[in-house]
Amino acid sequence: MTIITLTTVGFTEVKPLSEAGRIFTISFIILGIGSAGFALTTLFGYIFEGPMMQSIKERKMELLRRKLKDHHIICGYTAVSKEVITELNRQKTYHILIDKNSTVNLTPDAKYTAFISGDVHDEEILRKAKIEQAQSIIVALNDDAANLFLVVTARQLNQTIKIISEASDESAAKKLTRAGADFIVTPYQIAGRKIAASLLKPRLINFIDIITDNNTNGSLKIKEFHISKHSSLLGKSLRETNIGQTTGAVILAIVDSNGNSRISQNERTSLASLPLQVNDYLIAIGTIEQLDSLENFIKANTKLFKL
Repeated sequence: MTIITLTTVGFTEVKPLSEAGRIFTISFIILGIGSAGFALTTLFGYIFEGPMMQSIKERKMELLRRKLKDHHIICGYTAVSKEVITELNRQKTYHILIDKNSTVNLTPDAKYTAFISGDVHDEEILRKAKIEQAQSIIVALNDDAANLFLVVTARQLNQTIKIISEASDESAAKKLTRAGADFIVTPYQIAGRKIAASLLKPRLINFIDIITDNNTNGSLKIKEFHISKHSSLLGKSLRETNIGQTTGAVILAIVDSNGNSRISQNERTSLASLPLQVNDYLIAIGTIEQLDSLENFIKANTKLFKL
């Protein structure tokens, strides 16, 4: 009778009930079904939202972290780092986020983000994030002194890692540079310049936003393309490679690994006659089809080596 009642099957009683039996059955139905529903809700909550699901997430994070190499490390879950994480996931780039808040709630589309809970200034936490094998580290804490200490620690642990740090002003930026940071970002300065440029050159700024934003549906985009040491294009100029006529994309600049233009103001060499070197980057503009064609052109001229 208990199973029949709680499962709401509704079979007839296995034995005729007295008046007191009917009253007991009514009470049992109300309390029994309510208790069973609460138990099932608690069970599914434990499976999908509780420790079991958390354990599964942590296991996935651990497996992802172990596979990472030449990745990016983001220190601190701040307003700035949230935008960085969003863009890296949009570009399908693996990275590790470190924050002392263990309850960081990442969005469901953060499939390329591995999370480590801990103090970013702790060397063991940074080693857990595989800082020795990382390509870069983004220092985005809301305190210049904390950023400075972290930059020094990161540089000691990895002499070649690229360090990008946030700074509140020019004074902090100079100190961070002396401490070992490669690139300094001052959000207030960038925001101020963007606002002024939007007032003075609104059409130019709008055009730049369209071609650099992957979320817009503009006809033109701008991207960078790496020339590796295995490329057969090395030593050849853009004119010799016939890259423009083949792909339709327009090469705006050739920069080195630090982002510096290969053409000096004192030189009269044209961009088309500049020979390509190892770790050059081509900054190109064109339609999505033209940029895809350029990417395929570079890949086709890159020698593949079996490990």
